[in-house]
Amino acid sequence: MSYDLFLKSDKITRDSFEKYFLSKPFYEIDKDQACYTNEDTGVYFSFEINDGEDDDSEFSYQAAFNINYFRPHVFALEAEPELKAFIDHFGCDIDDPQNKGMNDGIYSAEGFIRGWNNGNEFSYRSILNMQDADVNPQTKPAEELEKIWSWNKNRRVLDEKLTEDIFIPKIMFGVIDGQFGTFSVWPDAIPTLIPKTDFLYIPRSELAPKAGWFKKKEDDFAFISFSKALPLIAQFSVADFDLSAYKLPVNNLPKTIVGFVKGLEKFEGQIEGIGADQVLNSELVDKYKP
Repeated sequence: MSYDLFLKSDKITRDSFEKYFLSKPFYEIDKDQACYTNEDTGVYFSFEINDGEDDDSEFSYQAAFNINYFRPHVFALEAEPELKAFIDHFGCDIDDPQNKGMNDGIYSAEGFIRGWNNGNEFSYRSILNMQDADVNPQTKPAEELEKIWSWNKNRRVLDEKLTEDIFIPKIMFGVIDGQFGTFSVWPDAIPTLIPKTDFLYIPRSELAPKAGWFKKKEDDFAFISFSKALPLIAQFSVADFDLSAYKLPVNNLPKTIVGFVKGLEKFEGQIEGIGADQVLNSELVDKYKP
């Protein structure tokens, strides 16, 4: 199930279509499609050129925009500026066949968000109520999903602005020993802007413990609940973000933190990564799941 928007402009040709997307980040051109994939946020969608060959549609259009349903609501938030930029660049009229959509004529951000949200909610209801469907998605509240999405979307821009050599991890989702939650990477206790997550994934190389008196260190990793590290990093809290974050000092990291990381037990459990596109809005799942 997906949202489809048809775009009309005589300025859209194969050459102008390809030239437009070649200069933009996160896009790859594959035959007739320009596919957007942001690995930091997990968001993806596509534009498709229509040359008019074998066109048996009831109306003419030069390009189409497509984005999946049964996704977290942040997909539409990230797609909207990209869609608007394309429409503005080519001066497009639109044909929007979605229920509660924009119909024909002029594009609006509000109309797109409204139409996609309506179709997305319908997909939740339809898929979750399918007979014999084995659908048990992982979920987070919309507000939390949006904060996580915002952090991941902006972290590279923030990294370019910082003058300090500090690591900014993305927030990921996973099932750790049967418990679903968020986590970020904090390698070897290096200077890191740590977002508040459910867990911390801590790869160790320099701080890996020795296996014995006469044995070399072996790289390993620890996986701990965030609450276990919080008493040590709470003093470095910063209030510049939508979610809680902790900016560790680039110099003179407290020895207590280094000792803490060294002393953690090696993780021997099970980890299953979950794509951000598969973590759905809990409000909609709770509303429609039988």
